[in-house]
Amino acid sequence: MALELFSVSDYRKWGYLVKAWATGKPVPGSGGAAPAKPATLAELEQQCTAIGLSITIPSYLTNIRVLDGAKDTLTIRLPAKELVEAAEQEIAGSAEYELPIFYDDIYGHPPLPMDQQRKLDLQAERIGDYAVGMCQ
Repeated sequence: MALELFSVSDYRKWGYLVKAWATGKPVPGSGGAAPAKPATLAELEQQCTAIGLSITIPSYLTNIRVLDGAKDTLTIRLPAKELVEAAEQEIAGSAEYELPIFYDDIYGHPPLPMDQQRKLDLQAERIGDYAVGMCQ
């Protein structure tokens, strides 16, 4: 059975939402004010729905904590022991180890040309990937 994890339908939208929480600026194209950091999973779902983003929240998640980084502090975010061990078991059982598809734009073949907007989108996708993949 596959490990159930938090997931997002679009790393770019997710990344821009995470960036909005970090910067206090609106999500590009949302036409609204900057979203407040969610205090509940229901608020998170509402914010994602508002920008056209689908998310999957595993049943074992009951709380949310949004942590602010500080420029002068190295923050090492450890994943949950149970999730690391479950992922290792899946890998040992020949499970695929997939990367988000947006990495195909920069690895494995000549990189696609990038204008300033594509670079900002890629930054958002990478932030989104970090906020999902490295923090659970």
